[in-house]
Parts: sequence; C-alpha cells; structure tokens
Amino acid sequence: DQALGQLEAARSAYAESLALFRKINATLGDTPQGLRDLSVSLDKVGGVDQALGQLEAARTAYAESLALRRKINAAQGETPQGLFDLAVSLLLLAGNAASVESASNDKSIEREARDTLTRLRDIVGSRWAGHDLNALIEGLEKT
Repeated sequence: DQALGQLEAARSAYAESLALFRKINATLGDTPQGLRDLSVSLDKVGGVDQALGQLEAARTAYAESLALRRKINAAQGETPQGLFDLAVSLLLLAGNAASVESASNDKSIEREARDTLTRLRDIVGSRWAGHDLNALIEGLEKT
C-alpha cells in the first residue's frame, strides 16, 4: 500500500532527524533551542508512530517531548512560545492516551493543557501563532 510506504519513509526520515538532534544536543549541551528542536522531532516521530498504529512507541516519544518542554519552561520561565509548545505536547499525549484508552488518562492531561492555554491567553490575548486560543480552550472544556 502506497500510503503505508510513505508513512514508513517518513518514519525513517524523522528517526534520522531525531538521531541528529540527539547528537547535536550531546555535543553542544542542553540549550533551549536544542531542546525545542529535539522535542519537535520527537513529536514528528510520535505522529508517524501514531498513524502506523504503534501507539506505545508514539506515547514514549510524546512523553519524552513533554518532559523536554517542561524542562525548557522550568529553565526559561513561562514564555508564550514555551507555554504554547507545552500545550501542544500535552494535547498530543492526551490524544495518544485516548487512542489506547489508557486507564491513566483521567483527564488530568487535558486539564493541564487547558490550564496552560489559559495562562498563554492571559499573557498574549486570544490569538497566538494563528491559533484561536479561546476555541482551543473551549474544545478542551467539552471533552
């Protein structure tokens, strides 16, 4: 199937990119930008794993990405970009947990995402990076 082949090719490319970002971080140390690049790469790998039905692998990638985003926010404080990135990681992990019907998905991940987006909205207003924060928050309140 062509779609499956494309997903597997994407997974291979994202895995290669992830390995490069890990190597760069190991060489240069944990800079905020390096950690963010690594986190984004993990999200890409997780997304392809999710699409391939490899839900546990996706969860592992998303959880590592979330840990990196928490580390960045702890080091830099709550910047708008940091809060948005944290919310993205929380939403990806929540979506994965819903896919595997995880018993541990007790809505705490969605609550934390909603609270993070609310803090971002309090700082920047109702729009950030082309996203309607009010709509995102309202969507989480409905789940």
